[in-house]
Amino acid sequence: MSVEIGFHSTGTSPIENPYNENRVDIIPQICYRCSSQIIARPEDLSELYREKLSDALEERDEMWRKHEKSQISYLQDQHSLMLTRLHAEIERLHNVNRDLERRLYVSMEPAREEIEQLREEIHAEQEKNDQLSEDLDQAKKRNFSLEQTFERTTNLYKEQLKLHEERIRQLTGELHDRTLTVTQLSTQLRSIKLREAIAQAQQRKRVSCESPKQTSPTSAFRLFNTFTADTNNKSYKVDLPSTSLLKSPATVTVSQPQMGSRPQFVGSSQSYVRRPTMHHPFGSDSPRNNIEKPSMSRSLSSGMSSPNKFNMLASLRKSNHGASNAQDL
Repeated sequence: MSVEIGFHSTGTSPIENPYNENRVDIIPQICYRCSSQIIARPEDLSELYREKLSDALEERDEMWRKHEKSQISYLQDQHSLMLTRLHAEIERLHNVNRDLERRLYVSMEPAREEIEQLREEIHAEQEKNDQLSEDLDQAKKRNFSLEQTFERTTNLYKEQLKLHEERIRQLTGELHDRTLTVTQLSTQLRSIKLREAIAQAQQRKRVSCESPKQTSPTSAFRLFNTFTADTNNKSYKVDLPSTSLLKSPATVTVSQPQMGSRPQFVGSSQSYVRRPTMHHPFGSDSPRNNIEKPSMSRSLSSGMSSPNKFNMLASLRKSNHGASNAQDL
């Protein structure tokens, strides 16, 4: 048998032996993967290296044999365990089969009763299902009729809403037109009143230019139309002239109180209209052309008692002043 020895890729590496200077040892690189090749050269190896090589090969073979034995024992254990489990499962299935056979052949009465009971329950459920199906059909029909009614009602309300909207637009237009008409009429009314006031002012101006009526200097109320004195009721009624600042004559009633109390005055008037102030062409300073109320001296010179006459004149001045303020407002 030929023996071959494989060395390292760098070749042989001669190493000098420290014990023998003339001896050179060669360290081989053995490949354990190749079991059929023995890496050595017989002519280059001595007897010692042959023995070492044979010992190494034997040791390797022994290791392989141990490894194979351990693998075989592991496989045997696994197979035995699998067989044990298979036998246990087979035994369990045999027991289940025997129990089922016993139930099948020993007694069938309880099973028949259960079957009949289940059949009755199925029949009852079918009847209930049929009843529910009928109720569902009726509910669908009712829902369809309600949907149609809802659609008709919705369309009717939409039409009514359109009519109401159209009516609202018409009424809005009419209201706008009437508002414009009222505005125009108000403007015309103000212009007419203004023209009437101007005409009355011009007429009063023409009247004031004429000579005034001769009156008695002893008359305290010569400028008023009427004067009524009621001595029994202790009250005086005075009608103001139409040429004053009032549109219509106003009435002032003076009640004479009892002893120790103040007099009471009741005044009533119509609507007020501002009239322009008229001036006499000859001047307002002369007593002959003055159309205002008489002075205090003339009032005191009348035949009435002084305290009552003074109070009445003061009340007339106050009422006239209040009417003027109302016209200004």
